[in-house]
Amino acid sequence: MKENLFNRKSIAGGAVAAVLACCLVVLAGCGGDDDDGAVETNYKSWNFSFTGENAGPNGGELHLILPWSDTSDIDSIDVTVNKYSIQTVRNGDSLDIDMEWDDEKLAIDGASIGPTSVDGEYSWKVSTNDATTGSFSLYRAF
Repeated sequence: MKENLFNRKSIAGGAVAAVLACCLVVLAGCGGDDDDGAVETNYKSWNFSFTGENAGPNGGELHLILPWSDTSDIDSIDVTVNKYSIQTVRNGDSLDIDMEWDDEKLAIDGASIGPTSVDGEYSWKVSTNDATTGSFSLYRAF
C-alpha cells in the first residue's frame, strides 16, 4: 500500500509540474506586444545627384537618411531630416518632392520611380533669387 501511495504522489506531482511548465510556456509566448499600430520604418542612406545650373543644391550632391529600403518602398512622407523639411507624394510610378531648409526650396514634380533610382527635373530657389533648374537622380547609397 505504501508503494502504491508513493507512486500516486509522484504521478500527481509530475502532472502538476507538467501543467505549470505548460502555463509558463504559454505565458512566455504571450509577451507584451509592443506594436501599438506603429509601422516599423527601415531608414537607409540615399543620395541626390544634381546636374544643371549651379549644379543644384549643396554643390550637386545631397546625402540623406530616408525611411525607404529601396525604390519599391518609396511612399508619401512628411519628415524633417537634419535641417531638411521633406514632403513627398507618390502617384503610381511618379514622385513629387518638396524640400525646404534655411532660405532654400527644392521642388521636384513627376519624377519617374525606376527599379534602382528616381529620376527627373528639379527647380531650386534660394531666397528671393530666380529659380534654377536641372536634372536629378535619387538613389540608394549602399
